[in-house]
Amino acid sequence: MLLVTGATSHTGKFFFKRLELENYPGKIRCIIREGSKVGWLKNLKLNIEFFKGDLTNIESIRECFDDVDTVLNIAGIHYSIQIVELGLEKNVNWFICVHTTGIYSKFKSASKEYKKIENLMSKYSEFTTIIRPTMIYGGKQDKNMWKLISYLDNSYVFPIFGSGKNLFQPIFARDLGNAYYEVLLNKINVKGKNYDLSGGTEVTYNSILRTVSSLLSRKNLYIHIPIWFSLALLFLYKLLKKRSFSVSYEQILRMKEDKVFSHLNARRDFGFTPITFNEGINLEVEEYKKEKIMLTNLGNKYEKL
Repeated sequence: MLLVTGATSHTGKFFFKRLELENYPGKIRCIIREGSKVGWLKNLKLNIEFFKGDLTNIESIRECFDDVDTVLNIAGIHYSIQIVELGLEKNVNWFICVHTTGIYSKFKSASKEYKKIENLMSKYSEFTTIIRPTMIYGGKQDKNMWKLISYLDNSYVFPIFGSGKNLFQPIFARDLGNAYYEVLLNKINVKGKNYDLSGGTEVTYNSILRTVSSLLSRKNLYIHIPIWFSLALLFLYKLLKKRSFSVSYEQILRMKEDKVFSHLNARRDFGFTPITFNEGINLEVEEYKKEKIMLTNLGNKYEKL
C-alpha cells in the first residue's frame, strides 16, 4: 500500500490526477487533517482510503503505517525524520521524501535546518529517495509566481533588489506531480538516491518580470535598488516602525544568489523532462486572467442585486 502525506497540496493534486490517468491499480492511504477538503479525491477513480491525523503529533498517525510498504511525503522536509523512523518501525521499506534545493543556499539561516535534517536522514539512505525541487509555480495555489503576476497586474512601479541578473530555474507544479509518479514506477533505479528537480529553463529575475509584464500587456516601471541600500532602508523601516516587514534581510541578500540546478540525473533515471519557463508561465497567466474575469463578473453580479 502507498501512504501519502500532503495529498491536498498543490503538487499532490497533479500527482493524483496522473495516477487516475494511468489507472493506477494499487491501494492508497492519505493522511488528512480534520476539515480538509477531499471531495475531489473521493471522486477520483482510485482505491483511496483516508486517515485523519496530525503530522505534528507523530503518535496520532502510528496506525496509518499498518500494511504500508511505500510512503510519499509531500507534506514537507520538516516531517521526514519522524515519518521515516516511525515507518521503519512498521516495516515500511521505501520512503520518497520531497525536500528542497534551499539546502544549497550559502546563507545559513536558509539552509542550516535543511542540512541538519538531511544529515540525520543519511543513516537511512538505503530506504529513501529524496527529491529536491526548485521554486514551484503554476496555478492559483502557487504562492510564488501568482503573487508576482497579481502585483505586476495591479501596480505600475516594481522595485528590484540588486541587478536582477540572478538566475532562477523554477519548476512547473504539474511537472513535479508527474515526477512523483515516475519515481514511484522506477523504484529499482531511484531507491537510495537523491535528485534535484528544476524547470526546463534558466531565467534571470529581470527576464521573469519582463515576460510576465508582456503576457499581461503591461508596461511596468522597474526600479533597481542596490543591495546595500535595500538593507539600509529595511533597517531604518524596522527601526522607525518597530514592526516586521514582509521582506527579510536574507531575502534581499539572496537576490545575489543563483538558484539553478541540473536535473540530468532525474532525466536519466526516470525520464524527467520539464517544460520551459515560457510554456509554464503562459499557462499560469492564462489561468490568472480567467480567474480575474470570473471575479469581476461575480462582483458585477452582486452590484446588480
